[in-house]
Amino acid sequence: MRTKIKHAKNRSFCSSKIKLATSIALVPLLISGCFADNNQEEKEGKNKKEENSKNKKSDDSIAGTDHTYLTQHAQLDITNLHRIDKKTTILNFELTNKSNEEMDIYSVFAKKEGQGTEVVTGVSLIDTKERKQYLPWQKGNEDCYCSNFEEEHGDRRIPAGETWDFWAAFPSPPQERDQVSVGTPITPPLHEIPIKKDGEIPEEFPKNKNLENSRILDLRGIEENEETGNSRDETGEEVSVRLSSDVLFDVEESKLTSKADDNLKQVAKEIDESNAEEVKIDGYTDNTGNDSINDPLSKDRAESVEEKLEKLVTRPGIEFDSEGHGSSNPVADNNTEEGREKNRRTTVTFEK
Repeated sequence: MRTKIKHAKNRSFCSSKIKLATSIALVPLLISGCFADNNQEEKEGKNKKEENSKNKKSDDSIAGTDHTYLTQHAQLDITNLHRIDKKTTILNFELTNKSNEEMDIYSVFAKKEGQGTEVVTGVSLIDTKERKQYLPWQKGNEDCYCSNFEEEHGDRRIPAGETWDFWAAFPSPPQERDQVSVGTPITPPLHEIPIKKDGEIPEEFPKNKNLENSRILDLRGIEENEETGNSRDETGEEVSVRLSSDVLFDVEESKLTSKADDNLKQVAKEIDESNAEEVKIDGYTDNTGNDSINDPLSKDRAESVEEKLEKLVTRPGIEFDSEGHGSSNPVADNNTEEGREKNRRTTVTFEK
């Protein structure tokens, strides 16, 4: 059993605010934020455009927002999105530190926490009509054809008041697509970003490139059970079951309650029926209390779930890995009781 604490601040994802009439319903999500279905998006297109333009930073910005999941005040702006050929489209964007202190951006743009911490692997283009997510062209296991801010700036901290430029190269959406949404791990999605024909090609983008590792994913969905607070998040390759800590544990405790059995038996059954060779268990708390309390509590809770699943799963050859993250990576607003309840969770992630 491997256990460790990863307390990466300033990481978050958009949470679903939808109230379900039935106990379980399917809600489309972006990996980096929520989006409406095609009909709803068509109705709300004007609102999205107005929302994007409200937050524009300058004439150089196509769209921008200062609503980020970072602790410090920051602004993200899209400055260009253009096709360089039929195969590749380049995104240019900026991040401005609008606070009075330097801002550490270690891992904030990574697709997965702890992987590709100095590159922007988690930024994506979203084709909501085809329900596809385009991730940057992959270069190695944890790298991409994209900005490496430690190489480009020699640091991972943006000084107060400064703006850093970033870029990423993506597989091109279909030629008939003239606009997409842009998702990032630190902001809600920015909609209706036009795909242009003109723009500069970054010097770091190789001329003789071997672009074979394209990553075009089906958009994920989430099923949420209002009665239990549990949810199920799926992509084409992976399942992530989010279990409410209020069901699994008593307040400030890491010993499983009797109510946890049915939930974990169902998860174990899914693991047995899957192709997974590794199961990842992540514990989280809300922001009540401090790190000295939340970090070990989230770790202990993840370990408790791991120990129980090891007993319940009958298929041999599966490795379990548990981690505690404390109050980092909130999925909802910690300023509300409903949000804090969603953030108190343990997630179990495995391959389908």
